Amino acid sequence: MSWEQRQDERLENMLGALAVTLGQRVQERMGEAAGCSPLAVTALQWIARGRHLRSRDLVEALEITSPGASQLVRSLIVAGLVQRTRARDRRQWVLRVTELGARREIQARLARAMVVGEVVTTLPFAWRLRLIRIVEKLLAQMVHSKQSVLELCRHCDWDSCRDAVIEPCPVAVAYAEWKSSSRLGQDGWAAREDWW
Repeated sequence: MSWEQRQDERLENMLGALAVTLGQRVQERMGEAAGCSPLAVTALQWIARGRHLRSRDLVEALEITSPGASQLVRSLIVAGLVQRTRARDRRQWVLRVTELGARREIQARLARAMVVGEVVTTLPFAWRLRLIRIVEKLLAQMVHSKQSVLELCRHCDWDSCRDAVIEPCPVAVAYAEWKSSSRLGQDGWAAREDWW
């Protein structure tokens, strides 16, 4: 085994350990901050983005069954975090966060930021700048379908990411490039993409 192969193996091991542990901590703290399950936090975040989400949209975004989405929405409604309202055309029901749901979603996002901040702020600022560029490249490489975007962006703070002109979201850029490539349409997406 060459030195490069040993280093790659070492990196894969350490990065895997970091990713899994950091992911677990983020999920736990977000759930604690929002007072609900990690899946409920993710649903709350999608609904809070205000894109007129329907229960069936959560099926795709969260990769759960229709009965699972219905049960999840019901539990969020009972907890006072979400409400169903009529869409503008009055034919469909859409989901909206309540004031309590909005506060809990913000608390969950702040908890995520704190957990990640606790780790990355141990690095010198110059290293953090390099890490930004590395993470941008890695995120862009993970975009291979609409579902991959939904997974990558599920806990993202869209306010600080999606509207950035000078430093645009690497996932959105990679998705736009992927979408315009000849691969579009091979995974049979639903026609409705405006909600995410």
